[in-house]
Amino acid sequence: MNGPQAATIAAVIVIALGLILIGLGTRQKPPPASAQEQGDSLEFDEEQEPAYHHQAAAPLFEPTTEDLTQLAGLVGLSGPAESADDFEDPDPPLVVIETRPFVPLVTMGHESTATERDACRERMGTGLDPDLAEVTRLIESRPPELRGMLMNAPAPVVHQELAVLRAYLRGALAGLDSRLRNGPAEPGDRALAACLMSGLSRLPVHHGAVFHRAPRDDLSLDAFFPDSVLIEPTFVRADRTSFPAGGFGEGPAISYVIWSETGRLCPLFAGHADTVLFAATSRFRVLALDQQQDDATVYLAEDVDLPGERGGRRPQVLQHLREQALSAGIGPIDGPAPSPTPHPGLDDNGRPFAFSTGTTVAL
Repeated sequence: MNGPQAATIAAVIVIALGLILIGLGTRQKPPPASAQEQGDSLEFDEEQEPAYHHQAAAPLFEPTTEDLTQLAGLVGLSGPAESADDFEDPDPPLVVIETRPFVPLVTMGHESTATERDACRERMGTGLDPDLAEVTRLIESRPPELRGMLMNAPAPVVHQELAVLRAYLRGALAGLDSRLRNGPAEPGDRALAACLMSGLSRLPVHHGAVFHRAPRDDLSLDAFFPDSVLIEPTFVRADRTSFPAGGFGEGPAISYVIWSETGRLCPLFAGHADTVLFAATSRFRVLALDQQQDDATVYLAEDVDLPGERGGRRPQVLQHLREQALSAGIGPIDGPAPSPTPHPGLDDNGRPFAFSTGTTVAL
C-alpha cells in the first residue's frame, strides 16, 4: 500500500469516528423531574444542575446503521490493510566502515632541517646530481613563478629541496608513496618526505578545480558518503585541465574532481606544466558521488582551516566542480605518468586512512 492509500484510509476512519462522537455527544437528556415529583419543592442541591439552566440542542447528525455500512465500503475501496512489515524503513541501515591506521612521517607545513637534508642527500647519493644541476639552472633564469623564493631561505636549501621534488616527479623515488601509505618505512624515508614537503610549499598555489582518474577494479564506494573526510598519507597528483589518460584498460573507472585550496603548481618541471601536487596528509571532504553504471565520479574539496566559514560555500563549489567536469575531457595519451596514488584517502581495499597514535619513524 502506498502513501496516498494509507492517507485515504486514515482520513475515512477519522471522519467516521468523529461523526459517531458527535452523535453520542448531542443526545437529548431526559427532562428534569417536575415540581410535583420533587415534592412540590423548588429547592435543589448546589451540585445538581437546575432544570432551567439550558435546553439540550437537537443532534446535528446521528449515523445510522446504513451510514456506517457505506463508510465501511469506502474503506474497502482502498484495499486490504497491510502489516508493518510491508512499509519501507525511511532510515537506511548504518554502514560501519573499517579504517586503515597509518603513522605520518611528517606533518603539514613541515620545513626541512639541516639534519634531514643531509640524510636525504646521503640517501639519494649521486642520483640527485642531475636534478640539482637542472634546478640551479632554472633558478638562475629567474622565472616569474620563483620570484621571491630565495627571500625566505638560503639558495642551497631551496636548490636541494626542489631537486628532490623534481626527482620525485620524474619517478626516481620509486616505492616511497607505497611505503608512506602501507609501510614499513625505510630509515631515509622521513628525510625524503621532509624535503618534499618543504620544497612543495615553495611553489605557487593553485585555487580551483583539478582532475584525477584511476581504475575502479573492485573498490567499494561506501566511504564516499557526503561530508566524510578522507586523509591521504602520501602526495596526490592531479591535473588542472583534464583527466589523465594514462594507466587505463577497458574496465570501469573512478573520476575525481577536486577543489584545490593548497595544491601546488609544478610548471617549472618539464612535462608538468599542468600538474598540481597536494602535500602528504592532505584532507579531502566528500561533496558528492555520481554513479554511471560501473563508473563513478567523486567530487572532493580540500579540507583546510581557513579564515571565515567555508561550509556555506560547499553547494557553490560542488556546482562549479560539476560544470568543470563536463568540459575537462581526457588528456593526451603521452601526458605525465598517472599518479602513484590511485584513490586519495583510501587503501587498496577501499578502507579510509586514519591517523594512528603510533610513533613516527626515525631518520
